[in-house]
Amino acid sequence: MSPSTIRNIIIASILMVVAAGGFGVMSYQTMAQGKHLESQIEVLAAEQAQEDLFLRLRKIADSSTEDRAALQSFFLDQDKLQSDSIDFLNYVDEIAAGAGVVIGKVEIDTLKARAGASEEWVQVVFPLSGTRMQVQQFIRLLELLPYVSRVTDVTLEIRSSEQWNANVTMQVKVMAYEE
Repeated sequence: MSPSTIRNIIIASILMVVAAGGFGVMSYQTMAQGKHLESQIEVLAAEQAQEDLFLRLRKIADSSTEDRAALQSFFLDQDKLQSDSIDFLNYVDEIAAGAGVVIGKVEIDTLKARAGASEEWVQVVFPLSGTRMQVQQFIRLLELLPYVSRVTDVTLEIRSSEQWNANVTMQVKVMAYEE
């Protein structure tokens, strides 16, 4: 082979090695940037999912305002416990008047929850008198009050064939928000 051919082969080989090296470097950088792009796409997808969730929750919160207000009316509010208790007792007085039952002096006490539990209840004792049917109807109505409540004790006493007395103990749940 002639020296010019050898020189051309060497130059071509060097250029081929340089081109292959350049191609290798570009491939490596492309893969590194591709991995970086994949991680950015994952972060973007997570942010979009979080934004979608936030918007969905905001829409639910906005659309359920009336429902939450209705649910809140089933509880005595801890922040307004005194006024809510008065409203509750007035409501029970209206029911008693409608049932024809006479309510005596009502006892109210706050029950704290056991250690570790977050529930709080207001216990109310209603001494009442009326006919047997009136007393039974009133007790049934107490069980159906639009509050989260439970009747825990009923003591009946027959005074005469027409006069019955009862002590009804019930508990009404107190709602408290933790901030």
